[in-house]
Amino acid sequence: MGYTAERSSYTNKKLDDYGKVDIETNFPFNIQCKRTEQQPQFVEVLESMDDSKPRVVYWKKNRKPEVVAMLKEDFLLMAETIAFMNKGKGL
Repeated sequence: MGYTAERSSYTNKKLDDYGKVDIETNFPFNIQCKRTEQQPQFVEVLESMDDSKPRVVYWKKNRKPEVVAMLKEDFLLMAETIAFMNKGKGL
């Protein structure tokens, strides 16, 4: 897809500590990863994250489908961006 990603604990300690972002990437999202059996408190996690880019929580639980969560405002921004990029392409 043309994107790079690294753990922010290796590349940007400030982003990891204060922005609550686990993955530093040129992908247009701030990503926090959770691997727990209990469902994370998605809203609290998302609200604690750096909001310079749309925020995403990626959650993995054993033997269950992986889940991606985001706030509605970030989802709508993403949808508007995709619609704008596809305008005139017949999609």
